[in-house]
Amino acid sequence: MATLDGERFLGEQLRSILRQTLSPLELVVCDDGSADGTLALLEEFARDAPFPVRVQRNERRLGVGDNFLRAASLCVGELVAFADQDDVWLEEKLARAVAALDAPGVGLVVHACTVVDEGLRSLGKAVPFIRRPHLAEPLAAPRWGQAPGMAMTFERELLALLPAERRPRAHHEHGLLLHDEWVYGLARLARKIAFVPDELVLYRQHPVNVEGAPDRGLRRRLGDAATLGWEYYRRRAGQARDWAELLDGGPFAAEAAAWRRLANGLELRAEVYRPDAARLTRAAALRRALRGGAYRPRSREGFGARGLARDATLLAVRG
Repeated sequence: MATLDGERFLGEQLRSILRQTLSPLELVVCDDGSADGTLALLEEFARDAPFPVRVQRNERRLGVGDNFLRAASLCVGELVAFADQDDVWLEEKLARAVAALDAPGVGLVVHACTVVDEGLRSLGKAVPFIRRPHLAEPLAAPRWGQAPGMAMTFERELLALLPAERRPRAHHEHGLLLHDEWVYGLARLARKIAFVPDELVLYRQHPVNVEGAPDRGLRRRLGDAATLGWEYYRRRAGQARDWAELLDGGPFAAEAAAWRRLANGLELRAEVYRPDAARLTRAAALRRALRGGAYRPRSREGFGARGLARDATLLAVRG
């Protein structure tokens, strides 16, 4: 568990861990400099918990990804489950996850979570959406599959596969990959991943602003989509090149080459979305992307016919 000023909801999460039908071997908590009552709450919980509770306070703030990875590195058990400070675990979470990890070759289990509001009332959706239980062989799961940390239980030895300090950059913010994306990427390389549709965590949402914005017209919204696409594909390309560099020269050389092909396609596709380019320039970029293989099948690191149709439609209707 990684904590930071989590006093408001932490007690509910800790009590849900106590109610597990399969008790954890231990609870390891790394606190990233809480200024509220989080540490006092943890210390009180540790005194009465029926399993060891170790609380480490970071000397400097690490950020959420590094904080979770530090906590995982301090665990002594063979299996690790990430615990967010503000969620609630259902009683069978650990038992169901461990059972799924018993299958030969499985190194990561990803289950569904019920999305709830601050009062734990269901919002009518599950994250991630898993249609049916299934196993993905090594390298077969989507490279950017949805596997949020609170939904994961994994073999701790995965963390020794590659150095965390060399992990690729994040695509959505400054810094390196978050803990869950990194563990998912490691598991995808070397283990089977079990996907379980059972909703085993109440994933609490914190509304901090009013969602939605006035409709600003189709042309403006298409312009926004182009700007977001330009930024998104360029960042993903950088991340893909980081994976290629990380995996070069080792047992995953073929996968490094696949990441490099994906990076090339992402860079070509980004040009189709360049927000400050004229339509003819973007049309030429679409042709280059098509010739360059960006729209080859997804199984070959492309964006497929649907990606081509999407990009061509945006080009046709956007000014």
